Amino acid sequence: MNKIMYLLLRLFKLVNLAPYLKSLLSMGKKSEVNFPNQLIPLNLEVILKGLLTSRIFEINSDWIYPYWMEKQLNPNDESFIPRGANIFAINTTHRNWTILGFPDFDEKGVVDERGLISPRYNSPSLDIFIKGGDFFFVPSRARKVVQKVNPVDGRVITEFDTEKFLLRSSVFSLKEDRGIHLYVNIKGKKDGNYRIYFSIRPYNPESIIPVWEIELKDGIIFVNEDKFLIPETEGANLFISKDEIDVENEQFLNKKKEKSKYGLMTGGIFYDFSLNKDEEKTFHLFLPQTNDRINFKDYPFAERLQSDFWKREKEKELTIVTPDRNLNEIFEANKTYIKSLVNRNYITPGPLTYRHFWFRDSAYMVSALTKIGDKDRAGRILLYFPEKQKKGYFISQKGEWDSNGQAIWTMVEYFRLTKNKDFLAYVYKSIKDGALWIERKRKKYKESMGLLPAGFSAEHFGPNDLYY
Repeated sequence: MNKIMYLLLRLFKLVNLAPYLKSLLSMGKKSEVNFPNQLIPLNLEVILKGLLTSRIFEINSDWIYPYWMEKQLNPNDESFIPRGANIFAINTTHRNWTILGFPDFDEKGVVDERGLISPRYNSPSLDIFIKGGDFFFVPSRARKVVQKVNPVDGRVITEFDTEKFLLRSSVFSLKEDRGIHLYVNIKGKKDGNYRIYFSIRPYNPESIIPVWEIELKDGIIFVNEDKFLIPETEGANLFISKDEIDVENEQFLNKKKEKSKYGLMTGGIFYDFSLNKDEEKTFHLFLPQTNDRINFKDYPFAERLQSDFWKREKEKELTIVTPDRNLNEIFEANKTYIKSLVNRNYITPGPLTYRHFWFRDSAYMVSALTKIGDKDRAGRILLYFPEKQKKGYFISQKGEWDSNGQAIWTMVEYFRLTKNKDFLAYVYKSIKDGALWIERKRKKYKESMGLLPAGFSAEHFGPNDLYY
């Protein structure tokens, strides 16, 4: 530990932490980069979200929370993680969500395993609650749930079976509309009067996401000044709850706009309806994934556009047919999934926290795109690679040296499979510069014994070391 670090500890009266910090900094082999600067904002965001989520839950434990919090923070559940010695509440037990996005567009949403929809990165979510007398249905606490992905068009279908009704939600993101279509069907098992809430929730599948403001303007519900929800089914009633009061308590304000002092508020729309046995009721809502001008389609037309788009995509793709129907559907769903992760210029390993570009993930994913027949998107992503190169070094984050080999292999593999000479001519200098960088780096550090110098690895998050 250097003198500057020690003086900083003295300044903040943290000298007692010096032995731990010294041990941490001395781990691993000496490297040019102890920790990549690019990851500091990402890790700080995770820490702050975890701290906020923990504090919010402690003082508002009576709220309805997303599935992962209902499980992970419940002492009676097998997923429970004790909170006494842990000041952070981060989803570590149910990171199981499905992307809601379309190819070649940067904004991606998700739907969790209980149907909670988060339309954008770091956006609040939309959930469905149904009240019937003293019965209050909460998806995150439901037991009989089935969720599946339509292997043909990527729609995520979530089904709930209750004593009073069957609830089925179907959700997908449409390229032409730049947003998410939600279609809900309720079929009665008993006669009854109901109120269905489409509620804005101050969280997503990773953490609490503050809701500071809700406003209804020109038929659109804005959340934190972003377009969030448009009801397509007529008869919607706006509701905004009092600050820190959840929807179940039904303490609503007679306002079209309200701000929160704490970032913990809910609102949205509700419909009142009656339902006889075997009778069905449907609702259609639209969640924009952009603040651009909106001109979305009615649901039947949107559903047809979605189906036609993916049908055209699959006509030029690799298809496998095996005796195992489940395996066939998994393969089809994964083709849809990997294409949905393609942005305008690059591909990411996932939505939410994983929405960043890394050569490590791109290497396998671009190769997969090529092998299923999507050569155009794969090639376009590879043309982005040289933009991330500086003096021969392909930079995911500084100090992670394996990115050069990953980038070079991916570009050469693409040419091997496509024989595209125009592509090779364009990237040849980038490949050559990358190879020369490897040679220079190997020769610079004799103690590396011919390997690249010590660096960190994102594969095991251990100390800096030599990797092969």
